[in-house]
This record gives sequence, structure tokens and C-alpha cells, in this order.
Amino acid sequence: MKIMSKLQWVTGVYGLLYVAFEVLATIPSTRSLIIEPNQSMGLALSLTQLLCLLFLLGYAASWSSELVAGAVIVLWFAFVRWMEAFSIRFGPGHGMATVLCLPGLILGILFLVSWFVSWFKRRAVRGAGM
Repeated sequence: MKIMSKLQWVTGVYGLLYVAFEVLATIPSTRSLIIEPNQSMGLALSLTQLLCLLFLLGYAASWSSELVAGAVIVLWFAFVRWMEAFSIRFGPGHGMATVLCLPGLILGILFLVSWFVSWFKRRAVRGAGM
């Protein structure tokens, strides 16, 4: 059984905060604090829930492959940026989704770097054995 790494702990905490955000977004009395009222509530809520599931899929993948986890989380960030780019949100809150998701992007990059370092070490050990 693989012991949970520090990177998985941090990603798990970020994932829990993300799920808490999604739960608050589904409660009608707090929804307007998270999603602007002039947007299509159904579409914005559905997209954020799908993105949350994508992030959680990346976290789940971290148990088997850091490469897959990093790729899924970086893809998740790209979709968040895409959603933000096509959002009808303008003014003081515009771009906040990107800022709030930057820690997720950093986690995805760290998963990729961790995989690359372990791959390089395995390759160096295999090359030294010849």
C-alpha cells in the first residue's frame, strides 16, 4: 500500500475546499454569493460541478500515476480558464476563477515534476547498471 505523499495531502485539502465550494453553490440561499445572478445559474452550476469532478478524478489518479494526475489537473485548469474566458462576467470579479484555481495548477505542475524526477532517477539507475 502506497503511503500518502505530502503532495497528495495538499491536493486532498484543496479538493475538500473545492467540494465545500460546490456544496455552497448548490444551496439556493448561498448560490448568489458564488455565481453571479445575471448568469445562467443552471449552466454555470453544471460546469463548475463537472470541473470539480474532473479535479477529483485527477486527485484519485494521483494514487496510481503522478503523470496522469498532473495531466488531468493541468487540463482541469485549462477548462477553468476556458470557462472564465467565455463567461459573461465583467467588472471587479472578472478573472477570480483563474486566481482561485492557480494553486490547483501549481499542484498539477508539481505532480508532473515529481513524475519526471522519479522517471529520470529510474533511468539513471538502469543506465548505471549496464
